[in-house]
Amino acid sequence: MSNPIASNETVIETTAAAVMARGISVEVVNNRADALERIKSIIPAGVTVMTGASLTLKEIGFEEYLISKTHPWKNLKDDIVNETDPARQAALRKESILADYFLGSVHAVAETGEL
Repeated sequence: MSNPIASNETVIETTAAAVMARGISVEVVNNRADALERIKSIIPAGVTVMTGASLTLKEIGFEEYLISKTHPWKNLKDDIVNETDPARQAALRKESILADYFLGSVHAVAETGEL
């Protein structure tokens, strides 16, 4: 009988290598907590952060962490959500795409490296 964990690890390694062959950096972590800690370690203090819709960011706890305001960054989404003037809110949305760090996710990653 084959080992499903070893099989999954092989798929992950193969997929990561295929994505890297396309010029995209890849980091594989063991679990959600490790993913959240890795993101927190990458983003330096004092920068602006914006997120797109991402189930991944939600599931690893990043959205909750960002909302908590216990981080050293400027959360641009906070500014957008709290703005009551529709015209100013639209302008903030446009400006937010220029955040120092814009985090999102892809819907799928193929073993061949396509995102």
